[in-house]
Amino acid sequence: GIACAAVDLHGRAVIPGMVEGHAHTGFEDIAAMTDPGDTPPEEGVLIGLLNAGRLLEAGFTSAFSAAGVRPRQDPVTRNWINAGR
Repeated sequence: GIACAAVDLHGRAVIPGMVEGHAHTGFEDIAAMTDPGDTPPEEGVLIGLLNAGRLLEAGFTSAFSAAGVRPRQDPVTRNWINAGR
């Protein structure tokens, strides 16, 4: 896993830094509204993980998924990030 230190904030709150308010991490090279549905589920998950990583590397600390290509795609991406993968 990723090494991290716990910080006691004495009752204070931590809020996200940069927030992407309308993300579609599983979308890539969309030219027509039918394109996302043409992406195989396995590729959609990989695209979602890649794009979520790009958001994190760019400094975003939070993203709201406006819609995923498949029902479980966004939760899988979230779970991988939360597991430190």
